[in-house]
Amino acid sequence: FYDSLIQQSIEFLNSNEFDNKQWSNASWFAKEFWPSIVKILATNSLVVGAIARPGTRVTQGSVSFSLAVQLLVSAIDKLCSACGQLFCEKFVKNLFLTVLESEPGVIITNEIKQQRIQLLPYYLVGVTRTLGDTELTRFLKSTLINIAEETCGWSQNQQSILKETVNLLCNFSPSSKEIILNLLWDLIVHNTIQVRIYVLQLFNILINVVSTNEIAARVLPALITLSNDMDKIVRIHAVQPLGNVAISVVDETILEKVVAQFDIILEDTNHGLTQEVVRTFGQMMPNIKNKFRDTFILPRLIKITEQNNKKTNVHQRTEIARASFETFRSLNGCVITQDTIVRFIIPGLKLLMNDAEYLETNYKVLISSMIRDMETAIGQHSTINSSNSNQNTTSNSLSNNSNSVNNANSTSNNTNNPSTSQSSISSNSTTNNLNQDIFKSDWLGGI
Repeated sequence: FYDSLIQQSIEFLNSNEFDNKQWSNASWFAKEFWPSIVKILATNSLVVGAIARPGTRVTQGSVSFSLAVQLLVSAIDKLCSACGQLFCEKFVKNLFLTVLESEPGVIITNEIKQQRIQLLPYYLVGVTRTLGDTELTRFLKSTLINIAEETCGWSQNQQSILKETVNLLCNFSPSSKEIILNLLWDLIVHNTIQVRIYVLQLFNILINVVSTNEIAARVLPALITLSNDMDKIVRIHAVQPLGNVAISVVDETILEKVVAQFDIILEDTNHGLTQEVVRTFGQMMPNIKNKFRDTFILPRLIKITEQNNKKTNVHQRTEIARASFETFRSLNGCVITQDTIVRFIIPGLKLLMNDAEYLETNYKVLISSMIRDMETAIGQHSTINSSNSNQNTTSNSLSNNSNSVNNANSTSNNTNNPSTSQSSISSNSTTNNLNQDIFKSDWLGGI
């Protein structure tokens, strides 16, 4: 009986025309229910509305889907699973693809473009799980390429929607990560520069959702490959994902590979590449271990700043100086040792001061204030340590002392004036480690 019923179901689904009297409920489901669902999803503004809401779960230029979108995606997934692969292949798939796909050269109206944005997450995350891995790979690849190359009615303005959809897919269906990784690996040698750039942006998303082993085996090798790309624009776009790897992992072997690749990148004298490295250092600085910051970032930042002092191209020198300033200022709120201040921060800021003549007056005022705060804090801390040592001769360990140093300089009568700053350095704690004197920077000045 059941075999006969299943056979009848297959024959019904495979038929081009079916008699409502034979299976009226299924006919209604295929001809009325699903078309209505797709129409509702295509015409609401839940997904389009996300474009105006900057996301925080992924990188710059992203959007963040609302809970309503995520719940609807889950509902579509459950509906498709209940209907089965054959039914979805026969009826549901085409309802979505009629809007989402078109032949090259076909003019797409603004209304269809909006509907595409609306339907993208529901199809890619909710429907393809039932259709299978082959359809997921095919659709994701074609959509990624069409957006990157702006073909078949897609545009690069829709990158953020696809990136967030991929992020949602990875969290919604962990098994899809492997499929996405395989697809991106296939595309790192794509002949279109913009496709390779977009692949880097998607790898940047995967860094936050895959395991450390997957980063080591699949993500980092791809980033290294693309950071050695023949095109300089691709190499520039590879810098930030490499920095995000350093932020996301603690594995020493991976970090050593990141350091080695950054050193290779810095051998390139391309101005845009150097500028991107400095900017990425600024993003990394507050988010990585102190050891990595002090042994890797700060020494290289000083070298870049020193080399910038010798540049004859005023425009390039100004851009690097401005980026270096922002990177030094990213130390705001970071815990730093006295040794780090003496060896790296003060010398780096003094080198940066050599470029201050090419910057607005505001920058020179702030750099001077930051140098003064650091030098004053070190002097005061040394004085207090000496005093504490004389008062407590029975102790030779700084770990038994509790010191506090507070210093506020360069305070303007009008804190809203961008040409002034308020800065302070305070000792935060003492430790038994080498260079026990620890400070917490607090540079509140702004440009």
